[in-house]
Amino acid sequence: MFVPVKKRRIRSLSKKWNPHKYQLKAIARGTIQKYLAYFLDPGLGKTSIILMLFKILKHAGLVKSMLIVAPLRPCFLVWPKEVQKWSNFSDLSICVLHNEWKVKKEISIKQKHDIYVINPEGLPWLKTQLKGKRKKNWPFDMLVVDESTKFKNMSSQRFKNIKKMLPAFMRRYILTGTPIPNGLDNIQGQIALVDLGQTFGIVKKYFHHDYFKQIGKPEWNQWVPKNEESAEAIYKKVAPFAMRMKGSDYLDLPERIDNIIKIKLTRKARKHYEEVENELFTLIDNKDINASTSGVAAIKCQQIANGSIYYDDDPINPQYKNNDNRPYHIIHTAKLDALEDLIEELNGKPLLIGYKFKHDWKQLKKRFKKDIVTLGKGTSMKEALKIEAQFNKGKIKLLAAYPGTAALGLNLQEACNNVCWYSMIHDWEAYDQFIKRAERQGNHHDHVMNHLLIAENTVDEGIYRSVTSKGATEETFLNAMVKYRNIKKLF
Repeated sequence: MFVPVKKRRIRSLSKKWNPHKYQLKAIARGTIQKYLAYFLDPGLGKTSIILMLFKILKHAGLVKSMLIVAPLRPCFLVWPKEVQKWSNFSDLSICVLHNEWKVKKEISIKQKHDIYVINPEGLPWLKTQLKGKRKKNWPFDMLVVDESTKFKNMSSQRFKNIKKMLPAFMRRYILTGTPIPNGLDNIQGQIALVDLGQTFGIVKKYFHHDYFKQIGKPEWNQWVPKNEESAEAIYKKVAPFAMRMKGSDYLDLPERIDNIIKIKLTRKARKHYEEVENELFTLIDNKDINASTSGVAAIKCQQIANGSIYYDDDPINPQYKNNDNRPYHIIHTAKLDALEDLIEELNGKPLLIGYKFKHDWKQLKKRFKKDIVTLGKGTSMKEALKIEAQFNKGKIKLLAAYPGTAALGLNLQEACNNVCWYSMIHDWEAYDQFIKRAERQGNHHDHVMNHLLIAENTVDEGIYRSVTSKGATEETFLNAMVKYRNIKKLF
């Protein structure tokens, strides 16, 4: 729960925010353009940019209040913290409409605040609070969607929850550094937040029909532009609504260096791996391990590459709602051994470790015991702040985190320039954001080492190629935003 601090106290403890020229440029663009996508890399100060933009618009009488929709951790760890940090914003009141994991039912939007912050999962509750309100008595003038890729899927319930609210906002802004993490078709829903679907419509199949072709198996749902002309057409249409700023153009950032550490599977592990990959079946500890599809087989193969695999649940009478207590079998410890070698090589330097499966975390905890601290979904906001502070002071040497929940809202660059992937992930956004917890301004090292534990001749290699390819696609898209803005002489 966030409790606003008295204004006098904020002034005495906070310092003045002095924006850089690029930040002033971003603020100016927002004052001119009511509907805008800020594609800004992490570390460029997007939170302060938005707060100053809001303050200027409020002072000019153009807006009265702002609604920020953000992932849960930034709701608590970023937005209120930024308001308190700078004296420029000490006259702004901010209200987080949540307890740690639930909407805070006792808070009413009738309470007068300048800024309201809510998680996407809180939108259904907000809709009930706003039911019956017409545009003239709508409580918010300005909408900011932080990490807009959460709304990339227009058929999702999350997007439907916000869709009907959009026309009521006088100004709409979205924020992300990775707008197309898994392909160019990710852009439709995000631009619809800005322009209400005028550019690409609100129906995915028509968007696909006009610009894309499907590749691979139908169930994979993979779409790529029909040709270079189709991709360029999308770039040109997005550019007027977008402002792109690249961190390396404005900040002194450490260089990212990939260090691939090859892992050789044991003979036993290779046998199980090839059986699952080729026959969708293997026998482990006298128990059947079945893969119903090639997709399931790929997941099981990745588990084997990591060193452990879950036993199959009963398909008729499932016993496990999640994997917290699901039994698993240890097949090898090759990755654990390689990680231990890396830790010894780092000689006490802090290491941020990304894992995917629950059994990965259990094995990490079993091997490194009290030396390793975990940051995951169940970590409270208070505890996360404590972990962040201790890690930055070098008091925590090993920090294991699940990228999907830990990649947003934390700054871990003060003492750390080493990131390690115990398990590879497909999502470029989570992959890139996770590394950028360390690859940020304020990291005094000249490079960030991105260590990847990759089992040879396994799905690990394919995932690495896939995620880096997505990164290249996104870089092309973001470069095009700058290119077409310059051609059209946009602000």
